[in-house]
Amino acid sequence: MRRKGEISPDAIRRDFPYSVWLPEQLATDMLRGARFYASAASRATVEHVDGQRWVAVWFGEEHDAQAFHRHAGGSMGRPSPDRACDVVRR
Repeated sequence: MRRKGEISPDAIRRDFPYSVWLPEQLATDMLRGARFYASAASRATVEHVDGQRWVAVWFGEEHDAQAFHRHAGGSMGRPSPDRACDVVRR
């Protein structure tokens, strides 16, 4: 469900091709910093991968996603069980 005027999760995935994925417990502190990047989506999405909740922060420009990844850690692109995620705060 979404409110009137709010961008849908599908529209975010379509219009913002680059993402940084953070485990939910780390994301609460880091989400405030994402708003300072010009191409960041107005909201993040929450996804379930192998029983764990991940917060995906979406960007329209790759360089903004990489800069946020350097700041926040997490994983570029969708996390998978065979790829370890660096969750160390930097």
